[in-house]
This record gives sequence, C-alpha cells and structure tokens, in this order.
Amino acid sequence: MNKMPIRSRVAPIILLAGIAAAGCGNQVGDEQVREKQGEGASELAVVSPVADVQGGAPGAMMATRGGIQNPVPSPMASMPVDTFRRQIIKTVDMTLEVSKVDSALAWAERIALEAGGYVGSVSRNEAPPEGARSGMITLKVPAGKTDECLSRLRALGALKNEHIWTEDVTEDYYDTSIRLKNAQAAREQFEALLRQARRVPEIVEVQRELQRVTEEIERMTGHLRRLSNMIAFSTVNLSVTEPVPILHDRTSVWGRLATALRGMVDAFWSTIAWLIRMLGVVIPVGLLIGAAWWSVRTYLKARTRGKSRNAG
Repeated sequence: MNKMPIRSRVAPIILLAGIAAAGCGNQVGDEQVREKQGEGASELAVVSPVADVQGGAPGAMMATRGGIQNPVPSPMASMPVDTFRRQIIKTVDMTLEVSKVDSALAWAERIALEAGGYVGSVSRNEAPPEGARSGMITLKVPAGKTDECLSRLRALGALKNEHIWTEDVTEDYYDTSIRLKNAQAAREQFEALLRQARRVPEIVEVQRELQRVTEEIERMTGHLRRLSNMIAFSTVNLSVTEPVPILHDRTSVWGRLATALRGMVDAFWSTIAWLIRMLGVVIPVGLLIGAAWWSVRTYLKARTRGKSRNAG
C-alpha cells in the first residue's frame, strides 16, 4: 500500500491551523472556512464546524475526503457552551478626602497586599497650587476580594466619588482558548510530518508551516495570559486629597474674604511693579532730555556772550 505524499498530508493540517489562527483577532473565521470547503472537493477539503448542520456537539469538526466525512476531535466537542464561566474584567475609580495623603496611600497599599494583590503605581502631588496635597495609587486586587477591598478603602476617608464598570470578555477568552488548542494540535501533526519527511522541498514546506503555527500559538498564548491577569485581578484607581485649607476654600465666607484680600494685595504689588517699570523708562528719557536742554542752554549763553564782546 502506497503512503500518502507528504504534500497531500500537509494540506489539511495547514487548513486546520488556518482556522485556529483566523478568528483570534476577528470573528469571520468560520465564513472563510466555509468558502474554502467549496474549493477543495477534489483533494482533502477543510476541517470545519458542522455542529449547526449535523446537529452534533458544539464545535464538532468534520474532515472531508472524496465526499466521505469523518469526525475530527475538537476541544469544543467536550465543552458544552452552558458550562462556560463568564469572564469579567472589573475597573474601579475612587476618590477620597483624607486627613493625610501619605498615611492613606500606605494603608491602601497594605489593604491590597493583605488581600493577595499588588500595587501598580503610586504618585504624589507635593506642590499643589491651592495648598491641598493629593496622591494617586493603582491597585491590583483579586477579583474575588474586590468588594472587601473597596469596603476597607472607603473607610480611609470621606468618599467623594466612585465609578465601577465591567467588561465581558467571555467570547474572546474561550474563542482564543479553543483556537489555541486547535493550533497546538496542528503543530503536533506538523512535527510528526517533519519526522517522516525525506525530500528537501517537503522538509522546507513543513518547517515553514510549523514556524507560522508556532508564532500564532505564542501570540494567542500571550493574549490569553493578559486576559487571564486582567480577569483575575480587578484594577482600583484610588485618588486621595487632603482638605483644602480654609483660606483657599472659595466656597466659605472666610475663603472669599481671604481671596478678596489676596486680590487687593496682588493689585497693590502690581501697581508698585508698574511704577518701577515706568521709572525704568522715565529716568533714562528724563536724563536724555535734561542733557539736551543743558547743551542747548550752554550753547545759547556762549553765543550771547560772544555777541556782547563783538558789540563792545
């Protein structure tokens, strides 16, 4: 019995790997597969989902050769859709008014660490224009302990505002997971073909496809790792500010009086500064005018004395 040529055995694996990679960043992979199914009926066709048509398990795959369909194992076949857990990314923005910024930031960091989280970044405003110090800290806390951490953070000061929003990435997460498993299966088949290949063209072709599939696997693995981290740890952006000093609080009577007094003082010093600038202009001009007048007066006196001598 003759063995199937390497090239013919590579074709279906290439198509399977293509399906695995096509939908990682977009949702049109299934339509592209169906188009290819109509093109390769003479040789090996493609591996494509047929659950909706055949009534099989979600994600079941069928390989077609010469009009005969044979099931190909698929990760989705043993994973019913209704067993999927929702994959949610939660982000919280919170602003607190606290007595001491440094103390509040230290407590916020401690709360995150005790919950099993970590600190993403910390910043402080040491020279505020209105006299109230402020700071910001980004916390990463375990998703299951987010509510507990938020409750402890609210106790650090007076809550000014809080915004919570979520992003459902369930479809992206499971779609990428399934395609990653398909790509890994394709890579194993390419590796098996590479061990069997004897001719240089066959080796080159298999190595090229193996490299491409490996790059797709690395990209999908990185994407899943980032998603998993964002799902496992909620992001809490906490801003803390100290109370505005009464003389800087423009909503109070004393604050308005202080503002008016500062305005008066500023106007006084602005006037003094204007006078100094004017003196810087007037004095040089006055000196020039005085020198010109003195020169003319001296000349006229000398001329008058000369005329008097001539007349005598």
